[in-house]
Amino acid sequence: MSEPPPAPDPDDLAHLRAEADRIAALRADPRTPAICRRALLRTPPPPIGPFHPRPITPRIWLQLEETASPLLTGDWPCTAPAALLQAICGTLAILTGEPLTEEQFIDAIPVSDIPRLLTSLHALTARATGTSMKMRYPTPSGMTLPPVPDDHFPWIPRLIARIATSTPIPPDAILDTPLDLLFLLDSSLASIEGATATGPDYRDRT
Repeated sequence: MSEPPPAPDPDDLAHLRAEADRIAALRADPRTPAICRRALLRTPPPPIGPFHPRPITPRIWLQLEETASPLLTGDWPCTAPAALLQAICGTLAILTGEPLTEEQFIDAIPVSDIPRLLTSLHALTARATGTSMKMRYPTPSGMTLPPVPDDHFPWIPRLIARIATSTPIPPDAILDTPLDLLFLLDSSLASIEGATATGPDYRDRT
């Protein structure tokens, strides 16, 4: 007569139950939100007419700041055609990494398409910052934390410092990493550390 099998170890059972619960949760929510998939898969931005912009990285954002591009403010000089043309060409040159003269732009884009082009340009910044999410860390039990003052410290150095101290990615490489991926990594790291989103979840975004 064969002996009965040994009783399973309680720790092994707990591990198996936890793994089963994890898999069940994945099956219940199997799809990564599209906004996150684009960031993780490094899906390139769509072309804007004949122009092929690069994903906006911290380095590109800083270049846009350095040139006071209206792309970051929305304040395009629409009532001054020459200034508008200059601002568009300068912005496209930064985004594509290729020099662009005003003559080349005029040959490539009809004047009637400029409003649509500006809308497409601003879609790039929305895409770059779309994975940004404010996170709140839980207050330790029995403690009351003072409010964090707004010291107006630039957000790009903060983001680079956060990623560089939490991952093996060197700061210079972070400068050339798409912003949507950096924001996704930043909020994911915070989530692992116990923080929760204070606003809409990624599933509320497209």
